[in-house]
Amino acid sequence: MSFYASAGRIYATDASGNVILDTDERFFTVTDGPLTGTIATNGGADRNFSMSSTGTNQYHVTADTTIRSVNSAATVVRGAFKSTVVGSNAGIANKGWFNASGSYVATMYASGPALSGNNNVVLNSFVVFTFLISAGNLILRERYRVCTPRPWDNLTVTVRSHSLQYHLFCGAFV
Repeated sequence: MSFYASAGRIYATDASGNVILDTDERFFTVTDGPLTGTIATNGGADRNFSMSSTGTNQYHVTADTTIRSVNSAATVVRGAFKSTVVGSNAGIANKGWFNASGSYVATMYASGPALSGNNNVVLNSFVVFTFLISAGNLILRERYRVCTPRPWDNLTVTVRSHSLQYHLFCGAFV
């Protein structure tokens, strides 16, 4: 391994001469963390969506919950979380830790030939959770798109509340 420093740049190479560290690349700098805790989606309650053939048969809901304030320079969330759901229809919850650096699809339902009689598969419903930073705040964004696969159905779709245990770092690439 070789180490080089010149003109405001530091870099290191391996035995083959490949650069393995270079300060000219942007590095993730932690401004806040580790941030640990637990937050419940939908305020800790299950969310019910009532659908009918004569009224509403689809919902598009976005809800933001502020977890805490963070450094104003922070723009990126990194870390992990695990989701716990009590009851049936837990989806992929209760399966371990997930990467918190993007969106987590908690629930997804698609209908296809068995329900619609054609060869198209339609994404009817999904629930997505995202940790993000906005205006100096760490936020949990919940997005719900819930539609009945058959608009003539009268039904209630229940989305279970998730308990998200998180271990996060907020910062920026500098």
